[in-house]
Amino acid sequence: MTTGILAGPGTITATGGEQYTGGTKSGGGGRVAVYYTTNASFTLGNITAVGGTDASNGTVFTQQNITIAFTASTQTVAESAGTVTSTLQLSATYGSSITVPYTVTGTATGSGTDHNLANGNFTVSSSATTGSISFSLTNDDLVESGETVIITLGTPSYGVLISPSIQTITITDNDTAGITLSSSAASVTEGGITASYTLVLTSQPTSSVIIAITSATSQSTPSPTSLTFTTSTWATPQTVTVTAVDDTAVESSQSDTLSQAVSSSDSLYSGFSLASIAVTITDNDVVSGGPAIVFPSVAERARSSALQSNAARVFAFPSALSVNILVKLANDNDSFTQADSAVYFIGTDGYRHAFSSETVYFSWYTSFDAVKVVSSADLAAVSLGTNVTYKPGIRMMKFQTSPKVYVVDQFGVLRWVASESIASLLYGAHWNTMIDDVSDAFFGNYVFGSDVHSRTDFDPASFTSLETPSDSLMVI
Repeated sequence: MTTGILAGPGTITATGGEQYTGGTKSGGGGRVAVYYTTNASFTLGNITAVGGTDASNGTVFTQQNITIAFTASTQTVAESAGTVTSTLQLSATYGSSITVPYTVTGTATGSGTDHNLANGNFTVSSSATTGSISFSLTNDDLVESGETVIITLGTPSYGVLISPSIQTITITDNDTAGITLSSSAASVTEGGITASYTLVLTSQPTSSVIIAITSATSQSTPSPTSLTFTTSTWATPQTVTVTAVDDTAVESSQSDTLSQAVSSSDSLYSGFSLASIAVTITDNDVVSGGPAIVFPSVAERARSSALQSNAARVFAFPSALSVNILVKLANDNDSFTQADSAVYFIGTDGYRHAFSSETVYFSWYTSFDAVKVVSSADLAAVSLGTNVTYKPGIRMMKFQTSPKVYVVDQFGVLRWVASESIASLLYGAHWNTMIDDVSDAFFGNYVFGSDVHSRTDFDPASFTSLETPSDSLMVI
């Protein structure tokens, strides 16, 4: 066998063997099989097999050897690409399929963690010059640096490996550590409207992330004061409800700041800088002597329940009083008392009924102009009845310790609104501004009726004929 390498034009000589017939040399050259590898800048010249006693030429067999390599030594793909394809290039076709084994290494983890490529084989079909493999990437939610998948070719079933026989695939990450706030501001009212906002992580942490929420002035209260996002709940938004502290001081609008401190064993979230919440607080108090509304004591409410159990009661009013009027005591100029601030409605049932809040009062009336000042003797002559409830159809309400939202039907009947879409149908796109947050202390003012599941179950506009609280008093 003769071998050689030509870097340019030149000659390699291979001599064939002689032929023998009956033990006697005879003419005819030998046979020469030539296997060669070339590239586009080389051509194969004439090949002759010489030899034999008669110096005649023999037979030449030629076969070009095929080179195999990757189409590129590197490629870069995004984690979100889904599928990656790696391709081999042959220098020429071959009469049957060629198998090229490969091994997989790199910093990325297989078995579906980062990708699903395992050791295997490229197969190039007969008469083809390329062969490919494809594998899947895992688009996880972890924040990672770039990772690699390295494919190294082994000995092919036919042909010769040339460079590049190793391909490095770099996977770039598409995740960023962060926390999304639905709002950075909240507007609340003392004893009334609350506000809420949500928080959610933008990537999966390697350990739990805790957010502690604190008030700078204690004028507002966040609930809850701490949120925990785990490696499995990180993508589920969590809600914080902001409530104003209902004091008795007469104040202009106030402000508060809710700071949000982030802690975690995950270095990407540890000490993460999260924006604070700017809280605007509207006061619900008035100057002493004005018609601020206060709720009667628990003892008075218990007494009113006992009195109203007598449905056949006969009553007589002092001459200064009549039914369907608003009354209050004269201002006693004592800032430490509240009896002179309470406003009552004299109902057709013969009782005086207190308003539990200004929001309830203003669901029936637009001002305090009609409130009549009466003597303490005249006021005491009228027994205390149940509290006035919201005018039906005007507002929705919820209790502070429950997320359920109710419409107010006639006679103080609360009916749960089954979904946000139903609330929108009843009160429009801004339905969430039509909800009053009511203290649990007033739970006993109401009774509960059937739920509202459709627009036909409740019509807010159907109560226009109700003129005074007498039209909707709840009788216990």
